[in-house]
Amino acid sequence: MKRLINPLIDCVFKAILGDPEHKGILIHFLNSILKQNCPITDVEILNPYNAKEFLNDKLTVVDVKAQDAQGHLYQIEVQLTLERCLSERMLYNWSVLYKKQIEEGEDYSRLHPVIAIWLLDGTLFSESSVVHHHFQVYDSQHQVSLTDHCAIHVLELPKWKKPEHHPLEPEDAWMYFFEEAKHWENLPEELQPIEPLRDAMSVMKRFAERDADYWLYEARLEGQRLQRFRENEMLRVEREKQKVEDDLKQARQMLEETRKQTNQAQQKAEQEKQKADQAQQKADQAQQKAEQEKQKADQAQQKAEQEKQKAEQEKQKAEQEKQKAQQELNMERQETNKLRELLKQAGINPDTAMKS
Repeated sequence: MKRLINPLIDCVFKAILGDPEHKGILIHFLNSILKQNCPITDVEILNPYNAKEFLNDKLTVVDVKAQDAQGHLYQIEVQLTLERCLSERMLYNWSVLYKKQIEEGEDYSRLHPVIAIWLLDGTLFSESSVVHHHFQVYDSQHQVSLTDHCAIHVLELPKWKKPEHHPLEPEDAWMYFFEEAKHWENLPEELQPIEPLRDAMSVMKRFAERDADYWLYEARLEGQRLQRFRENEMLRVEREKQKVEDDLKQARQMLEETRKQTNQAQQKAEQEKQKADQAQQKADQAQQKAEQEKQKADQAQQKAEQEKQKAEQEKQKAEQEKQKAQQELNMERQETNKLRELLKQAGINPDTAMKS
């Protein structure tokens, strides 16, 4: 087989698992992945492989739907690109299939479990190294299951590593096939004993050897490349849009913060101005008080000067009075002495005469 075929391309994937002529492949795949206590022995493929659906619509969402003898429904999908909200899409697709089991007014007892299996050519849960995740409606805190009707299995192919032990477990064999078969011209010897994988390889060889099937494969491959390009472009535009929105949000936050800081600075400046005005007012009041005290002191000094001058005048007056009195006393003494001399000259004792 010179042409290499990727089993994850939708038309090949559905031809492998969704062809009623090879439903043994699907049964083996389901039993290998689900590992149920009661293995599946037969299934009805509800949406069989049809090449026309791929030719008519390059954007067909391809899955495989099947139902076993107990009424359990199975949905298998492959995802080459991890689009946004893929987890939500998984749950929604499961819910659509679950809801379609009954019409309005029919009894809920007619509902059967729906098991979804997703093969991802990418890593959805980067926080976990586990390849196969099994999601259920389960209360992990109290270890109580609400129902077994919901099961979503997610297999991340890039995480898978080929184990060293042989033979491979059935699940590892299928993971090996879907992860590495795009490089194979023939099935590896270690997988040859597994008949469903030999049949799956035969389907791939048919796509490689028949021109009509190969050109369908090429058309689907190109369609998925274009779809992946569009999705990547949409993601790029969305990221750029988000970046612009984040930058705008950050700019608004910075502007708001600047406004807030400006308002705070203005408020602080106003408070400082008010404080300075109050200090200036207080200084003016202190200066006025000092001037008033100075005026009072000047007035007191003037009054003291006046009192001093008055005292000096009183002192001078008193001196003058004293001098006058002294002069009068001196004059009186002179008169007395003069009178004594006259009495002496008249032969009269001045002391006796003056006493009498």
